[in-house]
Amino acid sequence: MIKVETQGAMGVENELTSTDIELADVVILAVDVSVDESRFSEKKIYKTSTTQAIRNAKEVLLNALGK
Repeated sequence: MIKVETQGAMGVENELTSTDIELADVVILAVDVSVDESRFSEKKIYKTSTTQAIRNAKEVLLNALGK
């Protein structure tokens, strides 16, 4: 399952719950600005740009999962 939280000019949409984060195998941060990563301190984090995530989503997912 994939859950996507977005943050932008409109604010936060589809905010991840603590349960969502707890159940995650990996957290993918597709960002072009710095974000507070403290919510994900116990998780494997994979960072990429938003452009990379949009243009090469399959590659990003496979890399994040270590496949």
